[in-house]
Amino acid sequence: MLLLTFQNWRKSGESLETSGLAPLVVELISKNANSEVRFLSITILAQLVSYPCAIQIRFCDLWDMAFTVFASSAESPKMKSAAVHLLTNLIASISRYQSPN
Repeated sequence: MLLLTFQNWRKSGESLETSGLAPLVVELISKNANSEVRFLSITILAQLVSYPCAIQIRFCDLWDMAFTVFASSAESPKMKSAAVHLLTNLIASISRYQSPN
């Protein structure tokens, strides 16, 4: 289902927030799902935010979720590294939205 939603999102040109794709992936990460499903979901999300039209800076849920996973003592090192990957891509996306000086 996630791959079909991703294909539709790429064709539509919508932002990640309005497409329904981000909430789906965040839900997979937030639920008490299998650790592999959670890891793959956060890894997919980290890649999705690298698309130029994917996200707007004001979409704070992604930042909050990534920091929560990273700071949690209950998360595995693998999940924490995926959260850092997501944070890195979110930070890199900031420069796309800043106007040149």
